[in-house]
Amino acid sequence: MYRAPKPSTAALVGAHRVVGLFVLLLASAAAPAQSVKETDAGCASTSMKLPQMTYNEDVQYLGNAECRTSLLDSVQFIPLSAEGEDRFLSLGFWIRERGEYVSNPNWSNTSHGNAYLMQRYFLHADLHLDDRFRFFGELASSLINGRNGGPRPGVDEETIYVHQGFVDLGLWNSGLDSLTLRAGRQEAALGSENLVSTRDGRNIRRSLDGARLSWVHGDWTVDLLALRPVLDNMGYFDDPPNHAESFWAAYAVHPFKFLPRGNIEL
Repeated sequence: MYRAPKPSTAALVGAHRVVGLFVLLLASAAAPAQSVKETDAGCASTSMKLPQMTYNEDVQYLGNAECRTSLLDSVQFIPLSAEGEDRFLSLGFWIRERGEYVSNPNWSNTSHGNAYLMQRYFLHADLHLDDRFRFFGELASSLINGRNGGPRPGVDEETIYVHQGFVDLGLWNSGLDSLTLRAGRQEAALGSENLVSTRDGRNIRRSLDGARLSWVHGDWTVDLLALRPVLDNMGYFDDPPNHAESFWAAYAVHPFKFLPRGNIEL
């Protein structure tokens, strides 16, 4: 069996130092902002939980100048108009570092354990022009170091690639009701994700090319999808759509709550 060369100790230490600097930067930038959010009602009402999809991260509360208290806040929300909070540019990055250890990868009597590091980096730009137009673009890099046998094709490593790049067009908007067309490269996850998923367990998340029409009416959300998965080849910007696979779907969601004695209210 082919065994990939293991990274040197100096290289691993250097990588960990870089990650540590990012963590310290985020902590120092978030600390003063947290104290302000705890005292300001407008900032405190916004949830800071990270969403499953990077394009669902809500930074519009930073339109309130009193909530922008750190350097990262000023990058996450760059106002493009003196009036209103619907015209802005947001820049951001996500990092995931994941270590894995396999004690007996060959299922043999003479086992040789293998520890390796999986890295995922996202860098995105999110442009909003009122509720009529939005552009979201995201570059990504998925890397793996120290795995015996090297990276698994389509699963572990892709040097640099366009992970997402789509346009949202607001076709209709009335109160809480809306109709939006999304076209381009995007992530999608439906329900329990048995059929349509980001496949977050692997180092390369799944991207899909195509269109998604979303209608929101009251508590109902109805999606019409026509999408095609992307090929995850190693290298630089080598991720064309897979023309051998595609799917069409209609998906509707309505929340419900349980009432006493087992009744359900829609």
